[in-house]
Amino acid sequence: MRVSLSLLCLVFFLQQLVKANSLVFEKREVYFVRINVPSNKSDKRSGVNKVKLKVEVADTPDKHARGLMFRNHLGENEGMLFIFPTEETRNFWMKNTFVPLSIAFVSADFKVVDIQDMQPSSSIMVVFPSTAESKHPAKFAVEANLGWFNKNKIQIGDVLDFK
Repeated sequence: MRVSLSLLCLVFFLQQLVKANSLVFEKREVYFVRINVPSNKSDKRSGVNKVKLKVEVADTPDKHARGLMFRNHLGENEGMLFIFPTEETRNFWMKNTFVPLSIAFVSADFKVVDIQDMQPSSSIMVVFPSTAESKHPAKFAVEANLGWFNKNKIQIGDVLDFK
């Protein structure tokens, strides 16, 4: 009985892997826009700053579920944009995700409302992977390499721009 249960679990896992690998993600560029308010007229940092991130788009339930699973590498300025039909509290987990990530939750009016770091799974056998729950309702989420938002000075209140 134990062998057949293990075999059944393996078959189910392989079916899910094949299904997940058949998904095709659209590639797109998104920008995070930061408007600096000068503290005085000689402040040369004033103006609008845009930071580009190349993303794959997850816009269906199957793509949401797959996300960045089973990847061992993510390019320096690459990530994934999750688009949801409604704005609500979002929960993400790192099941079968082997790259450490940061996630920005974005409201329906395209403002960053929360940024969190997520630790990777160590193997496919991890039962309780790390999770992130948005502190505010979000219609979008953007995953990038761990620390990407901090490195690029993206903060709560900045704006996500994509076409």
